[in-house]
Order: sequence, then C-alpha cells, then structure tokens
Amino acid sequence: CPDAGFLTTSTATSATTAMSRSANVFNHSETMTLCAKCSDGQGCLDKNPPTYHPPLNTCYSPGVLWPNDTHWGDSDIMDTCTSGGRGTLQRVFYSSTNGTCTGDTNAYTLPLGVCVGPFGKPTPWGVFTCS
Repeated sequence: CPDAGFLTTSTATSATTAMSRSANVFNHSETMTLCAKCSDGQGCLDKNPPTYHPPLNTCYSPGVLWPNDTHWGDSDIMDTCTSGGRGTLQRVFYSSTNGTCTGDTNAYTLPLGVCVGPFGKPTPWGVFTCS
C-alpha cells in the first residue's frame, strides 16, 4: 500500500498529531472491502469480496489479526476516521511488525465511500467506510 500514487501522503508523526487534534474523530468501526473490480457508483463489483474490520484509533499488526493473509503487509498500522464532508480515513504505517507502532514511516489520507487504489494484487481496489 505505501506506494499507491492516488493517496495524500505526509509523515506519520505530523499526521498522528493532526488527527489527535480533530474534534470529529469516529470511535466506532471501520469496514475495508477489497475488490478486483470497483465502481464509485456501485462500490465493489466482486461476488463475496474480502471484507475486514480493522480497529480504529489503536495500533494493530495485520500479521497478528489475519495470519497468512496475502492482502496485508508486515507493517503495523493505525487507522483514524474523521467526519466532515464525506469523511476520511487516516492510515499510518510503521516499521514495527509486533503491534507497537514504532518507527513511523508514512501516512495516507483516503476518502470514505469511494473506490481507492491501486493497492496491488490480488485485489487492487478498495472501499473504506466508518460508522
């Protein structure tokens, strides 16, 4: 994910600081649906696309939550959703791989409710929602 060119990037430290100042942060749930074919008007066009519910506002290790799942890399991640307009998902990647979120590397801002990508194989597109 870190080289996806459609994303707004910043350093993880400044992104995390900015997100912690936001008054409009979701504290409920995130849904990430990955797909091979995607349409902004219809979302994922695949039958039974892989769907995940990563934790919000806390560090997580995809390798621990979804072992041997090829949709995920090794890096720890922290996701934060914000409201305002359609809302956004702030995804911060870290060099750690054990759920500690140390060694921040990159941060990306993703729009909610629209197809974003490409992420790479096997499912290059995704739709993120927060509620």
